[in-house]
Amino acid sequence: MTDSHSIKAVVFDMDGVLFDSERITRIMWKKAADEWGLSDIETAVRDCTGSSRPDQWVYLKKKYGGDFKAKEFREYCSA
Repeated sequence: MTDSHSIKAVVFDMDGVLFDSERITRIMWKKAADEWGLSDIETAVRDCTGSSRPDQWVYLKKKYGGDFKAKEFREYCSA
């Protein structure tokens, strides 16, 4: 006998539930900021937490200047 209400899929929200990704992000951004010579990265991490990468790029460019290579910085943090 089949049940028309059987489970068809399961979704795991791993980011922040199964893995403490915010702690890892803080560590990686701090390390990258030290290597890139950036100040006040703690504020940037706090302000960018939960936002999309494109929104983070906009924020970082505003914070560190329009010529700041925000996309490259975020890629460096993820390497």
